[in-house]
Amino acid sequence: MPTALRIGRSPLRSHRLVLGALALLVVLALVDLAVGLVLFVPLFVLAPVAVALRGTPSETAVAGGTAVALAILSGAWNDALGTGRWWVGLLLVAVGSLAALLAAVTRLRLQRDAERLELLVELGDGAPGATVEETAGRIGELLVPALADACLIELSSDDGARRVVCARGENAAALTDASKPPSALSAPLSTRGRAIGTLRMGVGSSKRRFGLRDLRFAEVLAGRVALALENAGLSAELEDAERRFRAIVDGMLDGVTVRAADGRLVYANDAALDLLRIDSRADLREREPGAMMAMFDVIDEQGRPVQLDQLPGVRAWNLDDDPEPMVVRNVVRATGEQRWLLSKAIAIRGADGAPLYVVNFTEDVTAVKRAELAQRVLAEAGRVLVSSLDYAETLQQVARLAVPDLADWCGVDMPGRTGRIEPVAISHVDPEKVAIGRELRARYPVRMDEPEGLAAVMRGDAPYYVVDETPDAALVAFAADERHLELMRGVGFNSIMVVPVVGRSGVVGTLTFVSALPRRFDEDDLALALELGRRAGVAVENARLYSERADIAHTLQIALVPDPVPLAPGWDVAALYRPAGEATEAGGDFYDMVRTEDGWLVVMGDVAGKGARAASLTALARYTLRTAAMLTGDPAAALAALNSGLMRRHDVAYCTAALVSLEEDGDGGARARIFSAGHPLPVLLSGGAARELGTSGPLLGALESADWPGEEVVLGAGDRLVLYTDGVTDARGADDRFGDHRLLELLSGVDGAAPAELVQAIDGALRSFEAGPQRDDTALLAVGRLQPGELALAGGPEAVSLARAAVRARLEDDLPPERLGDVLLMTSELVTNAIRHGGASGPGDRVRVRALSHGARARIEVRDDGPGFPAHRAPEPPAEGCMGLELVNRLADAWGTDRRGHTTVVWFEVEPDRPGPQVH
Repeated sequence: MPTALRIGRSPLRSHRLVLGALALLVVLALVDLAVGLVLFVPLFVLAPVAVALRGTPSETAVAGGTAVALAILSGAWNDALGTGRWWVGLLLVAVGSLAALLAAVTRLRLQRDAERLELLVELGDGAPGATVEETAGRIGELLVPALADACLIELSSDDGARRVVCARGENAAALTDASKPPSALSAPLSTRGRAIGTLRMGVGSSKRRFGLRDLRFAEVLAGRVALALENAGLSAELEDAERRFRAIVDGMLDGVTVRAADGRLVYANDAALDLLRIDSRADLREREPGAMMAMFDVIDEQGRPVQLDQLPGVRAWNLDDDPEPMVVRNVVRATGEQRWLLSKAIAIRGADGAPLYVVNFTEDVTAVKRAELAQRVLAEAGRVLVSSLDYAETLQQVARLAVPDLADWCGVDMPGRTGRIEPVAISHVDPEKVAIGRELRARYPVRMDEPEGLAAVMRGDAPYYVVDETPDAALVAFAADERHLELMRGVGFNSIMVVPVVGRSGVVGTLTFVSALPRRFDEDDLALALELGRRAGVAVENARLYSERADIAHTLQIALVPDPVPLAPGWDVAALYRPAGEATEAGGDFYDMVRTEDGWLVVMGDVAGKGARAASLTALARYTLRTAAMLTGDPAAALAALNSGLMRRHDVAYCTAALVSLEEDGDGGARARIFSAGHPLPVLLSGGAARELGTSGPLLGALESADWPGEEVVLGAGDRLVLYTDGVTDARGADDRFGDHRLLELLSGVDGAAPAELVQAIDGALRSFEAGPQRDDTALLAVGRLQPGELALAGGPEAVSLARAAVRARLEDDLPPERLGDVLLMTSELVTNAIRHGGASGPGDRVRVRALSHGARARIEVRDDGPGFPAHRAPEPPAEGCMGLELVNRLADAWGTDRRGHTTVVWFEVEPDRPGPQVH
């Protein structure tokens, strides 16, 4: 707490000082009276002199006046009035008293000046971090009562509003009134040429008065007060800004560090400590940048080592502009952890443009880069895997694809014929070490019967094999001899992953990924490796189908689709393939219907030529399109893959194809995307009209880079699509070709026909039109929209088993085994009745089966085009051949028949928790 400022000792109380002086005078007067010689009169001056040393001028005047009076009276009681000795004494006392009075006045003025100077010094010694209000309160304590009885400090804002930050002393609030007391001071508070408020001081009940010197001092004082208040405001703002800066930056996920020009670390947030794997800021301050760099392996996006002077935080000191951000792969040497870091730096420059500080921002973009890496690797793998049907060449490309993004080196192995595992591909980040890897595998082969590791994954005994770290001691223990150890050290081992190459039939090979020190694989790397192995397995199996025997291509062409009617829920499909000429001269027409992730891909194609060569191209085209569709689900990507494969052949190979992607939208609707590569356009039958869909692009195998535009249409109820080869429109009659116009006219006249009826109608029209042997094969495929989940089964001997399999797959999780058995039995009977009595006995006929949930019940519907049965719950004794309905009547909780146009629907329902009746 500031106190009143005084120089020297504290003053005595006024009455004590005056009484002491008067007592001294009384003593001297009594002595003078006793002696009677006026000898002690000059000593009377001691009283005012003593008072002048500690008292006020008024007290000194009282003491001096008393001393002069006693000196005069001394001449009376000593009978010395008018004598020379008396005058000398009186003169000494009078002059001494006057001198004491002047000394008291001078001393008081000097004391006040010293106090004011000390006050100014005190104002400059403000408490660090104090607010404006705290600083103003401290100033008020210094001014009251040292200079005034009351003090008021007002501050004004830019909008003219005024606020009181200090009101101290008696009646301080009265200083704001216009009718302020006469003895009051007011001085403006200004700093840097800007008025910030007003300082007011006043007197209360004390006797002090302000003079001109006080006014001038108040002006000086106001300047120091204004400076103190402004410094307090700036200090508070600075501290508030620092607090907000730390709150914001410390809460950032990005690492932030600030270094001064002398290399000193100025600031580092918590995220920076975590990214740099440092325990404390003190530890970070003690480390040089070079020592920090030695803790990591830093590699750029091209796999090249990064030096310290290449980082943005170092380059910012030497450039006129801020450096470009840099993405690096950072491996912590102590743990092998891999991170992707985005490094940015900005320089804070002085007036001369030289950097004073450099701020480094480090963002952990590992998740983004890993996702980007996985997408790039898998996308490139998809392109590579469908680019060639030579699986050895394809797997070599896969090995190259994994280096260096996923591993430092990668090997592909497949089972050998002598119980050994044979390497088929190897790739290394250092091409010179590929030969070392090949020698390692050739001289020290792995056998299929080894209990763990590569052999266990190859056999399917282990889903994968992972080694986090391979120290040199482990290599020494594993090595068969010195050369074995030398080769393993030469290739470089640390973290190892072995994943299976999985095809539809199981494990067909393995992918081995190896990283050198200090890099280690993690769960994300393993997930990517497993997916790559799965995709490679599909490509290997499809490649094997192509490369096993070249002499079976003709057979494959003849029987491209042994069962041309796939079991496609929600779609009715019918197909026709009729080769031209002799069976041994099969052409190149083909069709397919492939299940994709989003729906189905319908394929119709035609390769150039006939015989074995055409069959070979047909196999290439079909399985390339099938593989690409399964991997990507994109018709355009499938066409691009086949085009690339044809362009890589040594001979000239052309192919046309029309692709239709069928997808359900979940609300019972469907849409189709149509693509054509030089092939006749598919035809849409809708509302009694037939029209072509899509735009024909370049044929496959003609252009290295080609684009095939697509068209999307929405398929409504009853809409059908017809795909065909040019064997239909180029069929030769007696006078001309069958032609596009005749085909569209034919299709427009069969409104409402099912796909099988459409195929039969086109085949019948062609046979009636054709004259003589035909040169081209004929291929047709018609697709119609069914109700969601409905199956269209060909009316052959396999219809019953297909219907049972479909119902089992749909209801197996919803019904207990006993009721599911009843449902399968009833389904078999209704499908059999539909075939026998519903006109679905021919291969072109259809029985449609639908399994769905009807409230809490399971419902099965069987549709056919027969005459139907009467709807009843308790039928009459069944006629011969209708035992199936009696069985349904006993086992179902409800059943019946509906007649919808030309279609008969027989249905039954069962409850999951209600046991069916016993049938004997």
